[in-house]
Amino acid sequence: MKHLLLLIERELKLSMRNGYIFGLISLFSTLFFLLSTIIPNPNIKEISTIFLVVLFISNTVFAGNIFKDDQQDSSLQQLVSAGHGNMVVVLAKFTSYSMISLSMSGIGTILLAIIYKLHISEVIFYSSILIATSIFINSISILSAALTLTLKNGILLLLIATPLYIGFLLYAITLISAHTTLYSSNNLDSISLITLFAFCLIAVPLAFFSCSYIISEIE
Repeated sequence: MKHLLLLIERELKLSMRNGYIFGLISLFSTLFFLLSTIIPNPNIKEISTIFLVVLFISNTVFAGNIFKDDQQDSSLQQLVSAGHGNMVVVLAKFTSYSMISLSMSGIGTILLAIIYKLHISEVIFYSSILIATSIFINSISILSAALTLTLKNGILLLLIATPLYIGFLLYAITLISAHTTLYSSNNLDSISLITLFAFCLIAVPLAFFSCSYIISEIE
């Protein structure tokens, strides 16, 4: 546990030092502002859809750097050989990457709740979609980023991640569009959200074990 916390701290510091966090937030804010200005007076569904699209684009742009920098300076192999273990290294990277992404989703949910004066049931609905989307995107990003290490082909990230990203993204957007915005609980919403998190439960362990295997193969 101590090793994991130290590695998470290392990843966050490197993200700050390499400008990853600043770049991600800047790109996210710029895209969100540009897309928001295209739609005059966007409603809650439209602004939530824009948020999901921007989250997808900004995470995809920076996903390739998850393992790339560590491999170039051989620190990835050093971390594994130091006794941390493949899974611990992957978990630390995934956790730090998710902390950044989920923090943006949390801030977005708070802003939506304040601007549109959402009922608590609405806050839960929209925040659940944003959290599930962040987790899924992060899982696929870290897996595709690890795969680029083996084939050394940057286009692989786009080819592998995009169909999965877009499929999940379209499903999440469909949920937002079909949402009735009723204050009372909706069984369809509940089933849909459970389906979203079910995809996440499949994606997360798949990403962890696959990345661990990939790292062991390139040592």
